[in-house]
Amino acid sequence: MNIYIYLLVTSICTYIFTKIYISKFRQTKFIDTPNERSSHKRPTPTGGGIIFSSVYLASSAYFLNAAEYPIYQYLSILIPIYILGVIGFIDDVKQISPLFRLFAHFSLAIWCIYQLGGFPSLDFYGFEINSKFLTSIFGVLFFVWLLNLYNFMDGIDGIASLETITACISIAIFLFLDNQQMDFWALPLLIASVVLGFLFLNFPKAKIFMGDAGSSFLGACLASMAIMHAKESPDFFWIWVILLAVFITDSTLTLFYRVLNKEKVYIAHKSHLYQIAAEKYSSHSKVSLSVAFINVFWLFPMAYLVYANFIEGFIGMLVAYSPLIMFSIFFRNKYSRRFLQ
Repeated sequence: MNIYIYLLVTSICTYIFTKIYISKFRQTKFIDTPNERSSHKRPTPTGGGIIFSSVYLASSAYFLNAAEYPIYQYLSILIPIYILGVIGFIDDVKQISPLFRLFAHFSLAIWCIYQLGGFPSLDFYGFEINSKFLTSIFGVLFFVWLLNLYNFMDGIDGIASLETITACISIAIFLFLDNQQMDFWALPLLIASVVLGFLFLNFPKAKIFMGDAGSSFLGACLASMAIMHAKESPDFFWIWVILLAVFITDSTLTLFYRVLNKEKVYIAHKSHLYQIAAEKYSSHSKVSLSVAFINVFWLFPMAYLVYANFIEGFIGMLVAYSPLIMFSIFFRNKYSRRFLQ
């Protein structure tokens, strides 16, 4: 089957199965009821991420097997990630202890780093870290942070879906240009395709949320892909970090502010920049589309400069992040007191 037809089929399947999920669980406990810390106003089915994660698991395994790719190592990483998504699905319905979730996150990160053969060396503008022990510790922390920040950033309609789609299509383009094998660039496109099918029902006003089932799965998938691609070429680590700059900047600065203010970081809140912006403009769609716009017209070109070796990866990251950090600080200082209790 032509790869592009296959992508279309997976997207349609995700849409259909998600519609069925909504119709079956609309009147059950699989409902996210708004509270004072929510950005949505009406009860909405949640846990929809279990649908696109299931479609991705099945479609990617079938695709790789049809391409005669040795899928055992791939499944040894993807199945534990899927299990984490199932844990997230349970958490969507019945609260799971934060300590247990954190234990599961670190266990998964360590397992994936091990399966991928460790984390590659890091080059910070000429300063190289070659110690496998140090880079593996960094890799575990990077994995856990990316996994969790996806959960933090999935707070308004469509934002996590659009972030995933733009980042995955962008990285697929770079992998294709880098003459990587089809299985390398097709897998990010498969993620983009299943999430696109979900986006039609998740875009404002959302008929369903992905929940922890989806955000945990996506964060772990992208983290493992970033590490896998970085092992092929170290610049791909910086490319991934640049492409995910909006999520990383917002979540990291928000955590910094909350620690600075001595707030309990594990308690739900509405102090992310995207939440403040959604309150100010009374619109989820404007904020989510703005994220996609930044990804396509600022972060993708910056990532290309790194890919094409016009600038070094670490410098490219600094240039890409600088305006985002400055804007975040300015916007937060101007509007956060106005919209947050």
